[in-house]
Amino acid sequence: GRTFVSLKTLCKELNCQYGYKNRNDKLNEIVTIYANLDNQIITFNTLYENIEWRIFSIYALPVTNDYLIANFSTEKKYQNFLNTITERSIYNFGVPVRASDKILTLSTCSNNGKNRLVIHAVRLD
Repeated sequence: GRTFVSLKTLCKELNCQYGYKNRNDKLNEIVTIYANLDNQIITFNTLYENIEWRIFSIYALPVTNDYLIANFSTEKKYQNFLNTITERSIYNFGVPVRASDKILTLSTCSNNGKNRLVIHAVRLD
């Protein structure tokens, strides 16, 4: 599959990376990998830094864009958004997320493009 970062979501709070799932990829395998308590760190390397992120939410849902919202008028609205995407998770990772945190969102197609698999992680500093 192909992976890309959307420039429209590169803001101070949210960074979203999209991927297109290969036909051979299996959704259950992806979920199993990240649900493992020993495998909840994502390393995102750039030319300038290596950043670690801890997963706090993973879920699948019908095609929507509501998890891609990148700008909020108030901190309270952003915290409500973070609470919503945390509550969607199929696992309770026990990772607290605050409006002051930076979030990485990974998104890929599943079920022939009818669903999205979404993983959210908080930046570790």
